[in-house]
Amino acid sequence: MRPGWAWGLTGFTVLCYAGLFFLQDHLGGGAAGASHHTILPGVEPASDGVNLHLQGMWLAFSITAFFVVFLFNKIQKDLEDYQQTVADLEREKNRNEKLAALATLAAGAAHEFSTPMATIAVAAGEMLNTLRLNASGQELISDAELIRGQVDRCRDILYRMTADAGEHLAEPLRTFTIAELMPEIVSLFPEKTRERIHFACKAGELTVSMPFRTVKRVIRCLIKNGLESSEAEIPVQVRCGRDKHFLYFEIEDHGEGMDEEVLSRAVEPFFTTKEPGKGLGLGLYLAESAAKRFGGSLQLFSGPGKGTKTVISFALDQIHKK
Repeated sequence: MRPGWAWGLTGFTVLCYAGLFFLQDHLGGGAAGASHHTILPGVEPASDGVNLHLQGMWLAFSITAFFVVFLFNKIQKDLEDYQQTVADLEREKNRNEKLAALATLAAGAAHEFSTPMATIAVAAGEMLNTLRLNASGQELISDAELIRGQVDRCRDILYRMTADAGEHLAEPLRTFTIAELMPEIVSLFPEKTRERIHFACKAGELTVSMPFRTVKRVIRCLIKNGLESSEAEIPVQVRCGRDKHFLYFEIEDHGEGMDEEVLSRAVEPFFTTKEPGKGLGLGLYLAESAAKRFGGSLQLFSGPGKGTKTVISFALDQIHKK
C-alpha cells in the first residue's frame, strides 16, 4: 500500500474508533442528571472509570497504529532504495564490463597496428631523406611526404579510437591558453564545416594546465554532435567564458532537440540515437568523465523542436595556472 493510502486508512480507523465514544455520549447518557438511555436494551451506561479506561485504550491504539504505519513506511522506503541501488550497481557493472571489453579491443588494435605503422614511418623517412640527397624529382618527394603524413594521421586516429573506448592514456598535463586551444579544435573539421562554427570567447587569455589532446577531443566531440544534430548550413554557437569558480564551454545547436526520456539517458554509455555505424554512444559519457575529473560537470538543456545546449565546465582551482 502506498504511504498516503496507509496514513489515510490509519486516520480513518482512529476516527471511527473515536466515533464510538461520541455515539455513547450522544445516545447513552450525556450530562449529569439527565435520564440514562442505553444503546442496547438491558445494558447500563458505563461508569466514568470504565469510560476513562476505554479512552486510554483508544489513545494507546492510536499511538500504536501511527507508529506501526510510520515504521512500515520507513522499512518499505528503505527496501525500495536498496532495490534501486542494487539495480543501479548492476547497470553500472554492465557498463563497465562493456567499456572494459571495448577498451581492450581498441588497445589491442592500436598495439597490433603500431608495429607496421612504425615500420612504414621509418621506411618513408629513409626514402624521403634518400630522395632529397639525390635531388630526385619533387613529385617523388611529395609522395614520400604524403606517406609520412598519412602515417602520422593513422597514429592520431588510433589514439582517438583508444581514447573514445575509455582507455586511460596517461596523457601528461600541458600549459596553454584558451586562445591556443580553439583554433586547434576548429582545424579538426573540414573547411566547409568550419564556416558553420560560430565561436565567441571571453576567456581567451586564461592559462590552464590540462591534458591538451583530451580537452581538444572532448570539445570537438560536443561540437560535432551539434553539427550532426542541425541541418546543413545551420550554424552551431560555441561560447567560452569563466566566472569565479569555473571555466565553461557552451555548445548550442538548432536541431530537433531531445524529449525527456532521451535527455535523461543521453549521458549513459552506449546509448545513441544515431544510425548504426555513426557512433558508439560514448561521446557525452567521456565528456562528463573528463569534466568530473577536473571538478566540473556536463549539463544538457533541450526540448523537442528547441535544439540542444550543452554546457561543460571545469573548476578553475584545479586547472588555472596563474
